[in-house]
Amino acid sequence: MASSPDQGLRITSTSAAGPQRLEPAVESAVGDGPLLGLRSALGDWLLDPARQLLEAGGPVLWVIFAVSLLLWTLILLRYLDLFRRHPRRLEAARREWAARSEHSSWLAHQVRRALISQLSVELNRSLPLIKALITACPLLGLLGTVTGMIHVFDIMAHAGSSQVKAMADGISLATIPTMAGMVVAISGLFFSADLQRRAVLETDRAADQLRTASGIGRTPTA
Repeated sequence: MASSPDQGLRITSTSAAGPQRLEPAVESAVGDGPLLGLRSALGDWLLDPARQLLEAGGPVLWVIFAVSLLLWTLILLRYLDLFRRHPRRLEAARREWAARSEHSSWLAHQVRRALISQLSVELNRSLPLIKALITACPLLGLLGTVTGMIHVFDIMAHAGSSQVKAMADGISLATIPTMAGMVVAISGLFFSADLQRRAVLETDRAADQLRTASGIGRTPTA
């Protein structure tokens, strides 16, 4: 049976080029189908509610979100400094104090006090800023409440009480920032108090170690 020229051309093209490969994007989708589906589902499950919450809270909620990121970054850096860098600073101060030839004169006491003060300053670094950010979060939430209520009253003034959807959006603008500001402030207050307590304890421990370090490797002078 004779074949048409078009059919011959198709057969020749297929036999010359061999089996056609799928496009890279199609191959990736076929090969990683379950993995891509899991990533997409996980991203939708995590990101969509957060995005909807931020959109419902309005611009003030974005400001609270930025403040909370800065707050938790500072808190994490404080814990990192407390557990990683402070022991090295304490050991350096301890060696400097132990290397002195005398420890009982007025000058020696001033040097010891300066070493303890330096350690205390490093332990309390960024704590005032952390406390200020914690204080600012509820105030930002209150600002969101005020702007949301202004939005509700503006809708009521122009359209009365018939625009239920618009009024609900305004109430969301009023309540969500307040809730977010309080949550960030309460959680941050707990960790701020813990950092303050640890700073006081570590300062007292440094004072005790510098007091006893004079007897390491040498006899205290009278």
